Amino acid sequence: MSYRIALDGDWQLVFFPEAESPVRHPDDLAAHASQAITARVPGNVELDLQRAGVIPEPFYAENIR
Repeated sequence: MSYRIALDGDWQLVFFPEAESPVRHPDDLAAHASQAITARVPGNVELDLQRAGVIPEPFYAENIR
């Protein structure tokens, strides 16, 4: 018997500014305040962050940096 689990659809993407809070070990993640936004799967992190208003248009000028 085989089972299929659909992974597509809306998920929650949890993130934080890594440059401000370096993580060197998975246990370090618990110490960081993080935000969650809706993310689409399949998808693209930068586009999810743009849709949520976190970053500007990533494909304009130098915004991707």
